[in-house]
Amino acid sequence: MGIRRFFARFFFLLMLILAFHWVIIEVTGDVRVQAFEVGARALGMGGAFTAVADDAGAPFWNPASITQIEHVGLISTLGGGGEGATTDGSSPGASPVWPNFWGNYSRAVSTGRYSLSQYFWFNAELPAPSSDYDVKAVASNNLTLATPINPAWLGKIGWPGLNFLAIGGDVRYVAFGRKEGFASGFTSDTGVLAKWSERWAGGFVVQDLFTKSREKTVDATGTSSTVKIDPNWRAGVAYRPDKATTLAVDLEGPNFYSGLSAGVHLGVEERFFDILALRGGLALWSGVRSYNFGVGLKLGSLRLDIGNGYMSGASNRINLIGTAIIQF
Repeated sequence: MGIRRFFARFFFLLMLILAFHWVIIEVTGDVRVQAFEVGARALGMGGAFTAVADDAGAPFWNPASITQIEHVGLISTLGGGGEGATTDGSSPGASPVWPNFWGNYSRAVSTGRYSLSQYFWFNAELPAPSSDYDVKAVASNNLTLATPINPAWLGKIGWPGLNFLAIGGDVRYVAFGRKEGFASGFTSDTGVLAKWSERWAGGFVVQDLFTKSREKTVDATGTSSTVKIDPNWRAGVAYRPDKATTLAVDLEGPNFYSGLSAGVHLGVEERFFDILALRGGLALWSGVRSYNFGVGLKLGSLRLDIGNGYMSGASNRINLIGTAIIQF
């Protein structure tokens, strides 16, 4: 697809987003959620995936990365976890309880230019002695477009050694819900993927652009409140010293969905005989750490991944995700 045709389609999507710029996302109460990493491979690498994503799960991480899919890819992911806190809420030596449970499901069909994907997440908070139960949910339906830049243009950009550059964007319809109310609206992400050689790659994503937001006071009468989705950014670098090893680092701005501060993600992947992959990762936020690991098994066009993460801080959070990917 030519660069002019891509920009024409991307401009159409941009106009679609702006048309919904005044769609206000309203809900009673606070709907901030604790969404975790999408995809077992990404979770196993600690979320350091912005410059790594090269399979059917790429649209969840960097819209521009779908250009690395040669033909067609299908992905299905199922995950869950729990969050524990000490019995008295403060004593490190107390036995943990598990007041929160959640799960997620995502799926996508992706080509090197287009992707359709869905993401669903829910959280159930068990009742404390002085409170009632609570349930939160987020659902997202996404359309992604991306294209590589013509190699003839790269020399005009003037970046030394740059041999690949792709841009991409998506439109997402996001719905929030909890027992007190429901909210929905449109938002968008834009991403860039660059490669300087077979060893070095970099990615940059700005999430939740063009989202109109307002806030109103919520009081005991149930006054409606508007959810504010703040834009977020993510930047990553990946280094592959050989075909079997990947080292990655991501920097992330404050995240609306998780409520976490800016963070750093570190990840490593080592492949053996192009069949088995072992992964490890570490994510650091202010006062919070996540220790991650994962395993992948490739059987022809099918790849099965399992990722696990343990987050420690004010509470103890465990995530477990399984992913099946077919690329042909």
